[in-house]
Amino acid sequence: MTGMTVRLRLRRSGLALALVWAVAVPASQQPQTPLSQSPGPIRIVEVARDHLTWRRYEPTDASASIDLSDLEVKADIIGKGDPLGYYFSKPEDIKPFLVENGFATLRDPSAASADLKAAAERRAKATYSLIDSAWQSTKRFFQSVWSVILLLGALGIIGAGIQVAYHVWKDRKRERHVDLLVVGESYVGKTFLVERLRDPRASMDELTKRVGETKGEAKSKLPKPIVHGRYELYVTLYDIGGVFYGALWDHLAFYPPDILILTLAPFAISPPDSGIDKDYVERQLAFTEMMVGGYLRSRLPKPKVVLLFVNKADSFPDSKKETLRSAFKPHVAGLEAKGGVRIVFLVGSAHKGWECREVLDVITDELFAT
Repeated sequence: MTGMTVRLRLRRSGLALALVWAVAVPASQQPQTPLSQSPGPIRIVEVARDHLTWRRYEPTDASASIDLSDLEVKADIIGKGDPLGYYFSKPEDIKPFLVENGFATLRDPSAASADLKAAAERRAKATYSLIDSAWQSTKRFFQSVWSVILLLGALGIIGAGIQVAYHVWKDRKRERHVDLLVVGESYVGKTFLVERLRDPRASMDELTKRVGETKGEAKSKLPKPIVHGRYELYVTLYDIGGVFYGALWDHLAFYPPDILILTLAPFAISPPDSGIDKDYVERQLAFTEMMVGGYLRSRLPKPKVVLLFVNKADSFPDSKKETLRSAFKPHVAGLEAKGGVRIVFLVGSAHKGWECREVLDVITDELFAT
């Protein structure tokens, strides 16, 4: 098969955008004409600034020129051999193809032929469709973002409303929660004190049945809230076993109490002849200085009140109560020297219930004003 070369006259041109879409017609669908009589396909061979050369692939060579003076041809395809890589069935299809696919634009649309105007309209519609598609995608994106912002804003407003409603409800109920931490050496009667606070009317036998050795930390609550003026105080009590120092420090570090109750006692299990076991009292002084005093000197959050409750006062007659107080004055003085925390000193008995009511009064009087 020989080729036919055609030169098309071009005018010097500016820039345009390129988009090529080729559709090939299978040879089986073409008219069955003898090869020597059927025109072959046309393909652009080269584009110069003022003309282009096309070639028809057919049995005999043929060449012709197409005037492009009415078009502005894109510079990207000028001077290149076969810049489009596309076959045409007839020369009349070349100029509309250039216009429709952005390789050229009309110099004077009003004077252009109908087929070129149609090609320019198709090009404009395709460009508008692309821009419109991009705009619609951008609009949908911002609509989605705006929807998310509105949703988050609505959730924030709802959350703030719930918080306000909760605080209003809570304030109307006047509900307050108080944590008491009861500490001290072994056998000072911490658990007896906790059970007496929970049940002031319980008999000695009832308390003895409930009390056992505390291992680690024991948590309990007062059965009923304490009504104090306009408040309802819900009290939680934590009882730390005497030798479980790690549990004590963990609680102080992670759950700082509102009130710390340091339970003291003049003896452990049975009183000596003098009534006061000096060694036991000295051991409690060491506990007071190292554990409670160390806590008050640390950077951990401090309680509002430290209450020293000297237990087992029912083993002493009234005439010796002052002696009992004097035995624990160093404990009080050691904590008062730390400063910054109010120290309350009570002498009573968890067995008899002495001064236990005053322990609850400390909670209400020191934490809340009527």
